[in-house]
Amino acid sequence: MITTQEQIADVLIAHLPHGAYDMAIDTLLHQDIMAHAKPFADILAKADVILGSTNRIPLELLAEYEREYGLPLGCGVDNTQLNEQTRLTELERVMHEGHVLLNRQGLESLFARYNQQILKVKTYKPMQSTGKCTDPVNTERLRFKATVTVKAPLTVSLPCLERHYLPAALRIDLIVQD
Repeated sequence: MITTQEQIADVLIAHLPHGAYDMAIDTLLHQDIMAHAKPFADILAKADVILGSTNRIPLELLAEYEREYGLPLGCGVDNTQLNEQTRLTELERVMHEGHVLLNRQGLESLFARYNQQILKVKTYKPMQSTGKCTDPVNTERLRFKATVTVKAPLTVSLPCLERHYLPAALRIDLIVQD
């Protein structure tokens, strides 16, 4: 992370056209860049102090943080009852882990978050040995696929989960079992 005035000045210099300006230390341009970099360094230092003093996200800023991270994701069938604590927990999880899940444990924790019990997960691996080497791999016909069997009743919206949490190369077929 950029923290010092010199690092910020380096970034500002990098955005200047190459070869158009004299980049020597004793020029007016260098003095101007250093003068512009100082307020940015001060802002970053003060922001670190402010954000370091808060242990949690203030409730007044919850809506702004959610908008920044693309939340709330209402993937549950009944998602109208999201209290502030649930929203804070989900926001902090997304800030640390991100949205996309890439393993079986992540898939199970995702369904558990929406109170959906997974009974069985069957995975398949894509294979194409008869096509040309220039054929596209991630098509509707050829994708990584998993069949997930869940216990009824269904409490999660699978299209919402696929859109927000799962990689595009993964296709999930959902089976609801009593």
